[in-house]
Amino acid sequence: MVGNATQTDPLVLIEKSDGTDLMTLDNDGDLFIDGNLYLDDDNDFRMGHYITLTDDDATSFVPYTSYGLLFIYMIGGTTINTIITYRATSSPFGTIWVDPSSVITVGTSALTGTDGTDGKFNVGITNGRIYLENRRGSNAYLIFFTIGR
Repeated sequence: MVGNATQTDPLVLIEKSDGTDLMTLDNDGDLFIDGNLYLDDDNDFRMGHYITLTDDDATSFVPYTSYGLLFIYMIGGTTINTIITYRATSSPFGTIWVDPSSVITVGTSALTGTDGTDGKFNVGITNGRIYLENRRGSNAYLIFFTIGR
C-alpha cells in the first residue's frame, strides 16, 4: 500500500483455479489458508478450525479428503485430545485412536445437538460430512483438523 491508504478487505495472495481465495492476509497481519487461520500476527503457527460449541450444540463440515485422520483438541474444562480414523463415503466408518470411549463416541449418523450420548462429546460420520456434537454440560472450545488422502 502507498501512503496512508488502508485496506478493509483481506489481501489475496494466492487464488485457486475456481477463482476462490486460497491464501489471504487480513488487516491484523493474520495469514489464512483456505479460510483457516494459519499464522497470526504474533507469529503463532496454527492449523485447523477454532470453534466454540455450547452444550447440546453441533456443527458439521466436509473434510478435504474422504479417508483420513481427524484430530480434535479441546481446551477448558475436561480436556479431550483425540485422533479418529474416518471414512466419509457412502459406507462411513470411524474409530477412536486416542482418548477413551468414556468421554467421546463415534458413530455413522448426523448429529444435530441432542442426538448423541448425553455427557459425552460425539462425532458422527455420514454422507461425506463429519459432525461434531457437544453433550458434555458446558461449552466446548475446539481446535480440529483432518489429514488424509
